[in-house]
Amino acid sequence: IIAVIGVAMLVHSWIDKGRIRKNFSRLTAELSGKVIQENPLVYPRFSGEIGGREFDLFFKVVKAGRQHILYYIYSVKSELSSDLLLLKADYFKPVADEAGLSETAGGVFPGIDGKYQARSQHPETAKRLLEEAEILARLLPLEEFSSLQLGPDALVVGKPYEGPPDTAPEQILKNAHALEKLATAIERCPAAA
Repeated sequence: IIAVIGVAMLVHSWIDKGRIRKNFSRLTAELSGKVIQENPLVYPRFSGEIGGREFDLFFKVVKAGRQHILYYIYSVKSELSSDLLLLKADYFKPVADEAGLSETAGGVFPGIDGKYQARSQHPETAKRLLEEAEILARLLPLEEFSSLQLGPDALVVGKPYEGPPDTAPEQILKNAHALEKLATAIERCPAAA
C-alpha cells in the first residue's frame, strides 16, 4: 500500500510539473522567454523579459518548522538602491532568529494599514515610499502575495503555491505587468532617489 501511495504521489507530481511547463511555454512569445527544466522531477522555471526588464518565475521549497512549503516566486529587475521588505501581517509565525532577520532585512516599522509588517535597512526612505499614493496603488494588485521584497536591484514577490490556477498564463501576465508597473513607479519616485 505504501509503494502504491508513493508511486501515485510521483505520478501526480510529474503531471503537475508537466501542466506548469505547458503553461510557462505558452508565455515564451509574450514575454520573450524560455522555460528551463533540468529534468522531469524538478519544477520548471521561466526566464524572460517584460518592459525591457529581466523577469523570472520559479519555485522554492521553504522549511517552516516541520513543514516544507512550496513557494511560487516572481522576480523583476529594477534600478533601486533602497530596500523594503513587506510581510503579510498575521501570516508568518514569529521568527526564531529576530536579531538575524533584523540584521539582514532591517528593523520593523509600521506597514500599510496594518496589512503588512515592514522592514528596511533604510527605514526613512522606505517610509517615504509607503507614503506615495502611486506606490500604494501599484501594490494593490499584488495583495495575493505573502511577501514582497522591493529592492535593491529587483522586486521579488512570493506566496505558497496553491495549484495550476497560479500558473495560468493570464494570471502570470497580470502579476508580471503589475510588478513591472510597480518597479517603474518606484524608480520614478523622488523618495527612492
